Formats: sequence, structure tokens, C-alpha cells
Amino acid sequence: MLVITGGKDCTIIVWNAEDGTRMSTLDGHTGLIRCLLPFYLEQDSGPALQIASGSMDSTVKVSARSKSTVVN
Repeated sequence: MLVITGGKDCTIIVWNAEDGTRMSTLDGHTGLIRCLLPFYLEQDSGPALQIASGSMDSTVKVSARSKSTVVN
């Protein structure tokens, strides 16, 4: 199980809910993160976690835990 957080520091952090370790940090926003939507995208290798995020910098980004893309 995962916990996904975002806030004033403009980063999204993916945590392991079982032991509290940080699994990954996503950056790219320049404003406070206001909303997060995790979802899985089916790929050849199986489902991959994606995270859509909205920020006070007026952007929406879709991240694949290791990279981000702006999708205005």
C-alpha cells in the first residue's frame, strides 16, 4: 500500500505505508500542490502507477513516479 503526499514544498512524495519509507520524490511544480489523483495505466509489463497533480502554478502534471509531463 502507498501513501502519496504533496504540499507547500512543490514536491510529491510516494511513501510505503507499511514501513514509512520514502519510495520516490517527484518535482516540477513551482507552486503549492492542491490536488492529487493516483491511477494505474495498463502497460505491456503490467499496471504502472501514474499520479495526476494540480498546483497553484496553474499547471496539471501527470507523473510516472520518475518523470513528469505538463498536460495543460
